[in-house]
Amino acid sequence: MNFIIREMNYNDLTASSELSKKIRISLWKKYDHAVYPRKYLDEELKLYEPNILRKFVEDEDKYAFVAENNGKIIGVAVGKITEGVSDLSWIAVDPQWQGKGIGKKLLEIITNHSREKNAHKIIAYTSPSLIPTIAFYLRTGFIPECYLRKHWKKLDFIIMSKFI
Repeated sequence: MNFIIREMNYNDLTASSELSKKIRISLWKKYDHAVYPRKYLDEELKLYEPNILRKFVEDEDKYAFVAENNGKIIGVAVGKITEGVSDLSWIAVDPQWQGKGIGKKLLEIITNHSREKNAHKIIAYTSPSLIPTIAFYLRTGFIPECYLRKHWKKLDFIIMSKFI
């Protein structure tokens, strides 16, 4: 298995958008559909449009990385750093490539990048129904820090965090 992790660039925006949407729809169908209305999913998918991902590439306080295999994007991670906290907005690996250490490597790169930018902590919000996501964060040293009942759009969320 050969893959590289690198910063996302303008040429990656469309492929990163398509992969992000594919993964998010797959997660919704498998885990979220009973608690996360389709109209909210449709709104969320707009956050993965190329013009939105472009902001993560261009803004100095944001970051965007991709995992690539033979020129194909197989993983994506984007976030922003504010006042010492790295907010991991999205991390995802193509289902065909999951379980091969790609997500862990993306998180490693984000951790190093965040440290270089003087962040002391990484946080991530997730839905309680996304069991594989929660398990991934737990395996990589995150702890559940807060359970937000009826938060955004009256849905539950969990904040996971990790000191770096």
